[in-house]
Amino acid sequence: MVLVLKKTADEAFKPFVGVVPSLIPFRDASRAPSSFKLTVLDCLRGLEKARIVGLINFATFDIEEYAFYEKVENGDMNWIVPHKFLAFSGPADNPVPPEHLFCPQDYVPYFHKHHVQAVIRLNKSVYNRTGYTRVGINHYDLFFPDGTVPSEAIVRRFLQISETEPEAIAVHCRAGLGRTGTLIACFLMKHLFFTAEESVGYIRICRPGSIIGPQPYFLKHIQPRLFKQGIQYRKTRPPPTIASEKGPVEGYQFKLISSAILSSSSSSSSSSSSSSSSYSSPSPSASLVPRLRYRYSPSEGILSKTK
Repeated sequence: MVLVLKKTADEAFKPFVGVVPSLIPFRDASRAPSSFKLTVLDCLRGLEKARIVGLINFATFDIEEYAFYEKVENGDMNWIVPHKFLAFSGPADNPVPPEHLFCPQDYVPYFHKHHVQAVIRLNKSVYNRTGYTRVGINHYDLFFPDGTVPSEAIVRRFLQISETEPEAIAVHCRAGLGRTGTLIACFLMKHLFFTAEESVGYIRICRPGSIIGPQPYFLKHIQPRLFKQGIQYRKTRPPPTIASEKGPVEGYQFKLISSAILSSSSSSSSSSSSSSSSYSSPSPSASLVPRLRYRYSPSEGILSKTK
């Protein structure tokens, strides 16, 4: 309903309101109990946002390619942001099943075909980076321990790389789920203004099990900061460059969301009648308004949710 009929998430979820027992949350891939209750409605809202900003188009989505490459034996890869972020399981110089099936060179033909110009490794090194660099693919190391959250420096560096690399980026940790999904979610939140729940829901639809343990809570914690950074970024420069099948192109199909938030922020900052003011991201989808409502305080330079 959300993708084909262009219904809002709330409209699509309406038949399930009040259903007993309620629908179970969409959890991560860890074995431990999951305390972060990501609802079906959260996932639908993430899907709706992805449709609005142009990340997914049901008419052009290739289900056969998705089903093939998501399999472990075929590379364990999923596009999260088309032509920008590819999440995949970490390779190794000496693959030992079942943890590693491929070496870096096995991915190179696919990377070249799809304009992947950089690889970001988040786990410990089990392969030589020259497997990529010698064929013209940039390589970056941003290690932090499995199941944990990234430092502020790592988030900042990941976003900097994402904003300066002109073509697609392949990101991996050991399984390509927790650390990988968390940092890609930071990009969605800063540049497409996904909420933490929307980003987790959308990424888990693309790559089930992603963003593990404390990582969703971390995203909720840094959401106001990333929104503020996104607004400031778009005041001074265009959105990051992405790649297409025909080569690099500038910008995303942001539609109305980020520019609307930016213009509203500018209006708030220029108002002298109040030290703080509320604003909402206007439609294309009216249901987005209550979920994207924040209070901006120019004097404090922060965004916070209003009730």
